[in-house]
Amino acid sequence: MATKELQSENFKEAPLLDHLEELRLRIIWSAVAWIAGGFVTFANLAFAIDLLKRPLLLYTQTKGIDVELVSLRVTEQLSASFMVAALGGLILAMPILIYQLWAFIAPGLTRRERGYAIPFIGGSILAFVAGISFAYFVALPFAMQFLIDFLPGVKPTLTIGDYVSDIVTPLALFGLLFQLPVIMFIIAKIGIISSQFFANQRRIAIFGIVVLAAIITPTSDPVNLAIASVPIVLLYELGIALARLAERQNAVLAAKGLLEDDEEM
Repeated sequence: MATKELQSENFKEAPLLDHLEELRLRIIWSAVAWIAGGFVTFANLAFAIDLLKRPLLLYTQTKGIDVELVSLRVTEQLSASFMVAALGGLILAMPILIYQLWAFIAPGLTRRERGYAIPFIGGSILAFVAGISFAYFVALPFAMQFLIDFLPGVKPTLTIGDYVSDIVTPLALFGLLFQLPVIMFIIAKIGIISSQFFANQRRIAIFGIVVLAAIITPTSDPVNLAIASVPIVLLYELGIALARLAERQNAVLAAKGLLEDDEEM
Protein backbone atom coordinates (compact mmCIF):
# COMPACT_ATOMS: atom_id res chain seq x y z
CA MET A 1 0.00 0.00 0.00
CA ALA A 2 2.98 2.27 0.50
CA THR A 3 3.14 3.30 -3.12
CA LYS A 4 5.04 6.35 -4.24
CA GLU A 5 1.78 8.15 -4.87
CA LEU A 6 0.42 7.31 -1.42
CA GLN A 7 3.64 8.37 0.27
CA SER A 8 3.67 11.67 -1.56
CA GLU A 9 -0.03 12.17 -0.85
CA ASN A 10 0.38 11.41 2.83
CA PHE A 11 3.34 13.78 2.95
CA LYS A 12 1.26 16.52 1.33
CA GLU A 13 -1.80 15.86 3.50
CA ALA A 14 0.12 16.04 6.75
CA PRO A 15 -0.90 19.11 8.74
CA LEU A 16 0.81 22.25 7.58
CA LEU A 17 1.91 22.98 11.12
CA ASP A 18 3.77 19.65 11.20
CA HIS A 19 5.71 20.60 8.08
CA LEU A 20 6.48 24.02 9.51
CA GLU A 21 7.57 22.49 12.81
CA GLU A 22 9.87 20.08 10.97
CA LEU A 23 11.28 22.94 8.92
CA ARG A 24 11.80 25.01 12.06
CA LEU A 25 13.77 22.22 13.73
CA ARG A 26 15.93 21.71 10.64
CA ILE A 27 16.66 25.43 10.47
CA ILE A 28 17.52 25.53 14.17
CA TRP A 29 19.94 22.61 13.88
CA SER A 30 21.49 24.21 10.80
CA ALA A 31 21.86 27.54 12.57
CA VAL A 32 23.43 25.88 15.61
CA ALA A 33 25.93 24.05 13.41
CA TRP A 34 26.77 27.25 11.50
CA ILE A 35 27.20 29.26 14.71
CA ALA A 36 29.35 26.53 16.26
CA GLY A 37 31.55 26.49 13.16
CA GLY A 38 31.74 30.28 13.37
CA PHE A 39 32.95 30.11 16.97
CA VAL A 40 35.62 27.58 15.99
CA THR A 41 36.75 29.89 13.18
CA PHE A 42 36.70 32.93 15.45
CA ALA A 43 38.89 31.06 17.95
CA ASN A 44 41.41 30.56 15.14
CA LEU A 45 40.88 33.95 13.53
CA ALA A 46 44.54 34.75 12.88
CA PHE A 47 45.00 31.50 10.98
CA ALA A 48 41.81 32.06 8.97
CA ILE A 49 42.78 35.61 8.00
CA ASP A 50 46.25 34.44 6.98
CA LEU A 51 44.61 31.93 4.63
CA LEU A 52 42.43 34.65 3.11
CA LYS A 53 45.42 36.95 2.65
CA ARG A 54 47.45 34.29 0.84
CA PRO A 55 46.02 34.88 -2.70
CA LEU A 56 47.01 38.53 -2.33
CA LEU A 57 50.43 37.95 -0.78
CA LEU A 58 51.46 35.22 -3.20
CA TYR A 59 51.07 37.60 -6.11
CA THR A 60 52.36 40.79 -4.50
CA GLN A 61 55.45 39.14 -3.01
CA THR A 62 56.27 37.50 -6.33
CA LYS A 63 56.02 40.85 -8.15
CA GLY A 64 57.66 42.83 -5.36
CA ILE A 65 54.55 44.97 -4.87
CA ASP A 66 54.02 46.52 -1.47
CA VAL A 67 50.36 46.23 -0.45
CA GLU A 68 49.11 47.49 2.89
CA LEU A 69 45.90 46.38 4.58
CA VAL A 70 44.46 49.17 6.72
CA SER A 71 41.41 49.81 8.86
CA LEU A 72 39.61 53.10 8.31
CA ARG A 73 36.77 52.66 10.78
CA VAL A 74 36.78 51.72 14.44
CA THR A 75 34.46 48.77 13.85
CA GLU A 76 35.97 47.62 10.54
CA GLN A 77 38.27 44.99 12.00
CA LEU A 78 35.44 43.54 14.06
CA SER A 79 33.01 43.41 11.13
CA ALA A 80 35.68 41.82 8.93
CA SER A 81 36.28 39.22 11.64
CA PHE A 82 32.57 38.40 11.69
CA MET A 83 32.61 37.88 7.90
CA VAL A 84 35.57 35.53 8.20
CA ALA A 85 33.86 33.64 11.03
CA ALA A 86 30.66 33.35 8.97
CA LEU A 87 32.56 31.86 6.02
CA GLY A 88 34.48 29.46 8.25
CA GLY A 89 31.29 28.45 10.01
CA LEU A 90 29.60 27.77 6.68
CA ILE A 91 32.49 25.59 5.51
CA LEU A 92 32.68 23.61 8.75
CA ALA A 93 28.90 23.21 9.02
CA MET A 94 28.26 22.33 5.37
CA PRO A 95 27.98 18.54 5.95
CA ILE A 96 25.33 19.13 8.62
CA LEU A 97 23.50 21.71 6.51
CA ILE A 98 23.31 19.32 3.57
CA TYR A 99 22.14 16.50 5.83
CA GLN A 100 19.40 18.68 7.34
CA LEU A 101 18.19 19.59 3.84
CA TRP A 102 18.04 15.95 2.84
CA ALA A 103 16.35 14.93 6.10
CA PHE A 104 13.61 17.49 5.47
CA ILE A 105 12.74 16.28 1.97
CA ALA A 106 13.33 12.55 2.60
CA PRO A 107 9.85 11.77 4.05
CA GLY A 108 8.29 12.61 0.68
CA LEU A 109 10.50 10.12 -1.17
CA THR A 110 10.26 6.40 -1.73
CA ARG A 111 12.59 3.90 -0.09
CA ARG A 112 14.70 3.71 -3.26
CA GLU A 113 14.92 7.47 -3.55
CA ARG A 114 15.95 7.78 0.08
CA GLY A 115 18.84 5.49 -0.79
CA TYR A 116 20.40 8.40 -2.70
CA ALA A 117 21.23 10.11 0.60
CA ILE A 118 24.89 9.12 0.62
CA PRO A 119 25.57 10.10 -3.03
CA PHE A 120 23.75 13.39 -2.53
CA ILE A 121 25.45 14.32 0.75
CA GLY A 122 28.88 13.09 -0.30
CA GLY A 123 28.68 14.63 -3.76
CA SER A 124 27.48 17.96 -2.39
CA ILE A 125 30.33 18.14 0.12
CA LEU A 126 32.94 17.31 -2.51
CA ALA A 127 31.42 19.83 -4.93
CA PHE A 128 31.43 22.52 -2.24
CA VAL A 129 35.10 21.90 -1.50
CA ALA A 130 35.87 21.91 -5.24
CA GLY A 131 34.09 25.25 -5.69
CA ILE A 132 35.97 26.89 -2.83
CA SER A 133 39.26 25.46 -4.11
CA PHE A 134 38.59 26.78 -7.61
CA ALA A 135 37.84 30.27 -6.29
CA TYR A 136 40.83 30.25 -3.95
CA PHE A 137 43.48 28.86 -6.29
CA VAL A 138 42.25 30.00 -9.73
CA ALA A 139 39.65 32.78 -9.85
CA LEU A 140 40.93 35.01 -7.04
CA PRO A 141 44.63 34.93 -8.01
CA PHE A 142 43.71 35.97 -11.57
CA ALA A 143 41.54 38.76 -10.21
CA MET A 144 44.36 39.93 -7.93
CA GLN A 145 46.79 39.94 -10.84
CA PHE A 146 44.46 42.14 -12.89
CA LEU A 147 43.47 44.54 -10.13
CA ILE A 148 46.48 45.12 -7.90
CA ASP A 149 48.85 46.62 -10.48
CA PHE A 150 46.29 47.80 -13.03
CA LEU A 151 47.75 51.33 -13.03
CA PRO A 152 51.55 51.67 -12.91
CA GLY A 153 53.00 53.85 -10.20
CA VAL A 154 50.00 53.47 -7.86
CA LYS A 155 50.63 51.94 -4.45
CA PRO A 156 47.62 49.86 -3.41
CA THR A 157 46.24 50.42 0.08
CA LEU A 158 43.33 48.10 0.83
CA THR A 159 40.90 48.27 3.70
CA ILE A 160 40.56 45.03 5.60
CA GLY A 161 36.76 45.19 5.38
CA ASP A 162 36.62 45.55 1.61
CA TYR A 163 39.32 42.95 1.05
CA VAL A 164 37.65 40.33 3.24
CA SER A 165 34.29 41.02 1.57
CA ASP A 166 35.83 40.64 -1.91
CA ILE A 167 37.37 37.30 -0.88
CA VAL A 168 34.59 35.80 1.23
CA THR A 169 31.77 36.39 -1.28
CA PRO A 170 33.34 34.50 -4.23
CA LEU A 171 34.51 31.67 -1.98
CA ALA A 172 31.03 31.05 -0.56
CA LEU A 173 29.15 31.46 -3.85
CA PHE A 174 31.51 29.31 -5.89
CA GLY A 175 31.22 26.61 -3.24
CA LEU A 176 27.45 26.68 -3.58
CA LEU A 177 27.39 26.96 -7.38
CA PHE A 178 29.66 23.96 -7.83
CA GLN A 179 26.91 21.78 -6.36
CA LEU A 180 24.81 22.40 -9.46
CA PRO A 181 25.59 19.06 -11.21
CA VAL A 182 24.84 17.08 -8.05
CA ILE A 183 21.48 18.80 -7.60
CA MET A 184 20.56 18.32 -11.27
CA PHE A 185 21.44 14.62 -11.09
CA ILE A 186 19.34 14.03 -7.96
CA ILE A 187 16.38 16.00 -9.36
CA ALA A 188 16.43 13.96 -12.57
CA LYS A 189 16.97 10.72 -10.66
CA ILE A 190 13.90 11.33 -8.54
CA GLY A 191 11.97 12.41 -11.62
CA ILE A 192 11.10 15.97 -10.66
CA ILE A 193 12.67 17.65 -13.71
CA SER A 194 13.87 16.00 -16.93
CA SER A 195 17.22 16.45 -18.62
CA GLN A 196 15.37 17.76 -21.68
CA PHE A 197 14.01 20.65 -19.62
CA PHE A 198 17.53 21.52 -18.46
CA ALA A 199 18.75 21.38 -22.07
CA ASN A 200 15.88 23.55 -23.32
CA GLN A 201 16.66 26.20 -20.69
CA ARG A 202 20.36 26.30 -21.59
CA ARG A 203 20.33 29.84 -23.00
CA ILE A 204 18.53 31.26 -20.01
CA ALA A 205 20.87 29.39 -17.67
CA ILE A 206 23.99 30.67 -19.43
CA PHE A 207 22.70 34.25 -19.32
CA GLY A 208 21.97 33.93 -15.61
CA ILE A 209 25.41 32.40 -14.97
CA VAL A 210 27.21 35.25 -16.74
CA VAL A 211 25.22 37.86 -14.81
CA LEU A 212 25.89 36.07 -11.53
CA ALA A 213 29.60 35.72 -12.35
CA ALA A 214 29.76 39.46 -13.02
CA ILE A 215 28.28 40.08 -9.57
CA ILE A 216 30.43 37.71 -7.52
CA THR A 217 33.83 38.42 -9.09
CA PRO A 218 35.79 41.41 -7.79
CA THR A 219 36.15 42.70 -11.35
CA SER A 220 33.95 42.31 -14.42
CA ASP A 221 36.66 42.52 -17.08
CA PRO A 222 36.31 39.92 -19.88
CA VAL A 223 39.19 37.73 -18.68
CA ASN A 224 38.06 37.35 -15.08
CA LEU A 225 34.43 37.15 -16.16
CA ALA A 226 35.31 34.22 -18.41
CA ILE A 227 37.34 32.57 -15.63
CA ALA A 228 34.32 32.76 -13.34
CA SER A 229 31.51 31.97 -15.78
CA VAL A 230 32.98 29.32 -18.11
CA PRO A 231 33.49 26.69 -15.36
CA ILE A 232 29.93 27.19 -14.12
CA VAL A 233 28.58 26.83 -17.67
CA LEU A 234 30.59 23.61 -17.99
CA LEU A 235 29.14 22.45 -14.69
CA TYR A 236 25.66 23.08 -16.06
CA GLU A 237 26.50 20.98 -19.11
CA LEU A 238 27.87 18.29 -16.82
CA GLY A 239 24.61 18.46 -14.87
CA ILE A 240 22.65 17.85 -18.09
CA ALA A 241 24.83 14.83 -18.88
CA LEU A 242 24.38 13.47 -15.35
CA ALA A 243 20.62 14.05 -15.57
CA ARG A 244 20.50 12.01 -18.78
CA LEU A 245 22.54 9.30 -17.08
CA ALA A 246 20.06 9.26 -14.21
CA GLU A 247 17.15 8.88 -16.65
CA ARG A 248 18.88 6.00 -18.42
CA GLN A 249 19.44 4.31 -15.07
CA ASN A 250 15.76 4.77 -14.22
CA ALA A 251 14.78 3.33 -17.61
CA VAL A 252 16.90 0.23 -16.96
CA LEU A 253 15.36 -0.22 -13.52
CA ALA A 254 11.88 0.25 -14.96
CA ALA A 255 12.57 -2.35 -17.63
CA LYS A 256 13.56 -4.80 -14.91
CA GLY A 257 10.48 -3.95 -12.88
CA LEU A 258 12.54 -2.64 -9.95
CA LEU A 259 10.94 0.78 -9.89
CA GLU A 260 7.45 -0.65 -9.63
CA ASP A 261 8.55 -3.09 -6.94
CA ASP A 262 10.01 -0.27 -4.94
CA GLU A 263 6.85 1.83 -5.17
CA GLU A 264 4.72 -1.03 -3.91
CA MET A 265 6.81 -1.64 -0.79
